Amino acid sequence: DSNSTSYSSTVCEIDKKCKFDLINQSKSDCPCLNTSDPRAGGKCPAYCTSKDQPTTDCICDSNSTSYPQSTCQSEKGHCSTSSNSTVPKDSCECTGTNSPSGCKCPTDPTLLVGISKSRCQCRSTADPRAGRDECPAYCIRGSLTPDCTCDTGSQYYPSTTCLKDKLCNFELISQSKADCPCLMKGDPRAGGICPSYCTSKAELTIECMCELGSSYPQATCERDKLCIVDLIHQSISNCPCLAINDPRDESICNQTEQLYPDPTDPIIPDPTEQDPE
Repeated sequence: DSNSTSYSSTVCEIDKKCKFDLINQSKSDCPCLNTSDPRAGGKCPAYCTSKDQPTTDCICDSNSTSYPQSTCQSEKGHCSTSSNSTVPKDSCECTGTNSPSGCKCPTDPTLLVGISKSRCQCRSTADPRAGRDECPAYCIRGSLTPDCTCDTGSQYYPSTTCLKDKLCNFELISQSKADCPCLMKGDPRAGGICPSYCTSKAELTIECMCELGSSYPQATCERDKLCIVDLIHQSISNCPCLAINDPRDESICNQTEQLYPDPTDPIIPDPTEQDPE
């Protein structure tokens, strides 16, 4: 559902790939499973068959009968006590099934799945819990939300740019023009550090800014402003001649008067065109 706010279409698409095309997905998008992961031994660590076998970074298989998960976790230093208990600080490593108070958070972010953020805080990048209730989703360019987190590891959307964009979107009133340029519509800083919006021709000033979607149409406003700031280059169809001090007086306005005389003026005949008597 592209209109859902609780389950974004981006997260939905990733979840579908994790379910139906897992073997081709990265572990950052689809965390390694604790059993039956087709990527085990490749993109994901192999499952342990005995202590530190086949590698020291192997992970415990929750469905293994030859090397039970409880034995594996104990030998790897993983916590075996329940999540609602307490252990000496850093005496064992938190897991998705057992994360008692005092446990040590895993260094591999893919192992954070199932661990509460009260035990292991949300990470600024590569946290598989992001966008899945436990942690805020990472920000997506063009689809920012007030609660999203800027991904410090993203090359597509650098965190410095993301943080600036969030301020311009959600805390605009407190930002400078240098960081967040004045908007053509609905800028809360208008009339302060940004120019006021032009409201009508009668109240037009050089400094005001023509607003998009205004009752005073932007195109009309821009044209009317040219009559103030650049009159000498405007046509009389857009900017009628002024009674006095019109910079176009000699070049346009007088010529117009000659080409199009006032119909109320008296007609004076040309003597050369009179018939001889």
